[in-house]
Amino acid sequence: MTGTRGSGRAAVHWLTAQAVLFGIMAALLGIVANAMFLDAYGIAWLPVTYIFIGVAGIVVSGAIARTAQTFDLLGIALAVLTTAAVAIGAAWLVAVGGDGAWVSAPLLVLFPILIQLGFVFIGGQAGRILDIAGIKASFPRIMTGFPVGAVIGGLLGAQLVAWLGRTEDLLLATAIAQAGFAGLVWATAHRYPAELGSDKRGQGSDVQGRPDDEGRSSPSVWRLLRSRFVVLVIAYQVLSALGSQLADFLVFDRATAQYPDRADLARFLGGYTAVMNAVSIAFLFIVAGPLLRRFGLRLGVASNPIVLTVFAVGMGVVLAVSGATSLALLATVSAARIADIVLTDGTTRTSINAIYQVIPDRARLSVQTAVEGVGVPVAIGISGVLIIVLNALPFTLAATIGVTVIVCGVWTWVSRVLYRAYGPALGHALRRRPLLVPTARLDATPEDESVARRLLSSRDPRATRLGVDLLTAMSTPALAAEFAALTDDPRADVRISALAGLAASGDGHARRRLAGEVRTSVASTDPAIRLRAAQALEALDSVDRAAAGALLEDDDVAVRCAALESVQAGDLFALGPAIAGLEDVRVLGAAAGAVDRLGDAVVPLMAELLDTAASPAPSLVVRLVRAVTTGTPGRDEVLRRHVGHRDRDLGLVVMERLVAPEPAADATATALDDVLLDDVRHAARMLAAMAAMAAIGDDLREADRPVRRALGEEFDLIRSRVMAGRLARHGSERLGPAMVELRAGASSDALAMEALGVQLSRAESNRVLPLLQPDVPIEQRQGLLAAWASDAPTDLAGWLRDLVEDADDRWRSNWLRACAIHAANARGVLDEMDVRAARALGDPIIDEALGRRASRIDDEVGHRRR
Repeated sequence: MTGTRGSGRAAVHWLTAQAVLFGIMAALLGIVANAMFLDAYGIAWLPVTYIFIGVAGIVVSGAIARTAQTFDLLGIALAVLTTAAVAIGAAWLVAVGGDGAWVSAPLLVLFPILIQLGFVFIGGQAGRILDIAGIKASFPRIMTGFPVGAVIGGLLGAQLVAWLGRTEDLLLATAIAQAGFAGLVWATAHRYPAELGSDKRGQGSDVQGRPDDEGRSSPSVWRLLRSRFVVLVIAYQVLSALGSQLADFLVFDRATAQYPDRADLARFLGGYTAVMNAVSIAFLFIVAGPLLRRFGLRLGVASNPIVLTVFAVGMGVVLAVSGATSLALLATVSAARIADIVLTDGTTRTSINAIYQVIPDRARLSVQTAVEGVGVPVAIGISGVLIIVLNALPFTLAATIGVTVIVCGVWTWVSRVLYRAYGPALGHALRRRPLLVPTARLDATPEDESVARRLLSSRDPRATRLGVDLLTAMSTPALAAEFAALTDDPRADVRISALAGLAASGDGHARRRLAGEVRTSVASTDPAIRLRAAQALEALDSVDRAAAGALLEDDDVAVRCAALESVQAGDLFALGPAIAGLEDVRVLGAAAGAVDRLGDAVVPLMAELLDTAASPAPSLVVRLVRAVTTGTPGRDEVLRRHVGHRDRDLGLVVMERLVAPEPAADATATALDDVLLDDVRHAARMLAAMAAMAAIGDDLREADRPVRRALGEEFDLIRSRVMAGRLARHGSERLGPAMVELRAGASSDALAMEALGVQLSRAESNRVLPLLQPDVPIEQRQGLLAAWASDAPTDLAGWLRDLVEDADDRWRSNWLRACAIHAANARGVLDEMDVRAARALGDPIIDEALGRRASRIDDEVGHRRR
């Protein structure tokens, strides 16, 4: 099932355990660092630490981003986490050994950097083990571990202080928790060596110097950082961190003003933290995953900035109405910060980790570290500067709230721009490198020309003809001279080839002589001469080609193919032979090419055949529509009228021919949308029938298997129709890469589904995605589309009757009907069904199935007589 690579459920457990220990470490470090710093230096120096955090974050995260270009995720994570554990342990030794309050300052600077890097490491592992659907479904649950760990850490911290009597001793517990986090990262990497790079053999594109999955060198990290999409991600993260930091400062500022007594302040902060963690845990565990699965990143990237903007505006209103010291303002800023924390953990962090999946694996960790490890500390540093400047103003609180409103407003706008850029970025991530098509002509070397001349002078006519063909393909100044010498050759096929080469170069006299040679050669008894004449038709004008039109109906297949390949636009004389050629598999390819080149000349006949085609449509109609690949307004108008053709296979071919790089015109788009609705209804009934057959369990009989296979084939047809219809509706430039991946059944299926979910409207994706998503159980698909088949039968007998009688003309498949007749006959329920409509079709397979039923009745009558 889409969503995980490997054992997804076990991976979620491992990553959740990491998040729990990470939360414990963060809570303990936050308690001890803030307590020691505020006790030693006071709140006035707190904004200064924000500036140092920005500088340190740039240095540390920049170094890690550069290192990530050489080393794998496991090595970097273990090095950083272990070094941090050792540093915290050393700080404990300094703090308990004497006057070590100064260590609180570097610890307070280290605290947010470790928080960001911890999220990077957990998110990086999730991105390697889970695919994009798994991240959206499971990452909120993984992140539940962080607030759970924070609650545990808070309770543990208070208890340890009570037992040990000193706040500084919490540093030892913090170092142990950090070491445990590092140990779990190591264990997870050895549980998933191929995904996380601890096994170089499974690392694939992540090995230094090797190409990525598409055979291309991975793009430079710094080039990716300068790309518009990554710049938008950076801007989003910086604004997110800046808005969060301002909201956090406002909570501490208003709480300090409201509760000047330290004990009262501690009680408020304890209750505030408890409420924040409880709401965060509930949201992450219950709401976030289903919310993101239903609404996707459209909601995920926009919810946090929009909600915080609303709260920021509310702060200004409450300030104006109730005053700066009111409990209402404290409640508003506290609620804003709680909402920000909940949405950051539940939607923003998950959405950004999903967005990182469009970045090549080799560069992903470097980009993620640079964006979060540098961008967030920079935002914290900016917030420190802003707060210092705002504190110098006489209206500090109002100015701070005003700046918060502006920051959140810009953040909301960036979220919209980022989401609009996300769809094209997904398409770019899925797009394959185009194949290189060699040119038809060769740049000849002197050695090549020498070989061609030796062949021309050979007495073997086959060698001479090969020499002419080689010389024709060469860009050589000697072309005219060499061919001129052969125009009087006694061998007709050599003369024709030489004259054709000269005529192609623009020689009018040679073209006139060639026309005469071709007319004469039409009556030749030598197929080789007629073949040369047919190949030379391309060098003549339409009138001269018409004079040799008999070659289009030559008895020799090779001659007919060559003549059809020479047909050009405007050759109306070739219309009949080209159409006839579509019914001869020996010349089908050449005839299809001729039909396509004839263009609009074929359209009236195509319209007539489509108008009269029944179901199943004759093979000629299907081949004709398939042959007309070049789009024209006339062709597209005829095809538009038949996208909903009664024969669904023919309708599929029609939709495939309407696919173009750009979206369809309005009239065609409307017709395609109507067809999609019909296909969804048909698929819903089909899934209900398949589920009914799957539900019979041990009662499944051998006679039921053909109808089950036929239903599966019909469902595959509907999936193909939906793909073709959406490609024609929205254009191959927009949806092509995702559809290619889905058709190929590639490992990036989840990324392709995400691309479709982003690029289609919500209503459209609700209809399309349940059909296109690979490897989904029948019951789950049926549940997603149940509303479209509310009037469906409920048991197997009812479905067999529905398939056999097809009273509402919904199934329209003779093969499916024949298989249902076979199953109903074997189960002894066919006698209860009306088979008159089936018999009236005159289909030999249906008649054979009904004949077996008549034979069974005769056998029963004879047995009773005996």
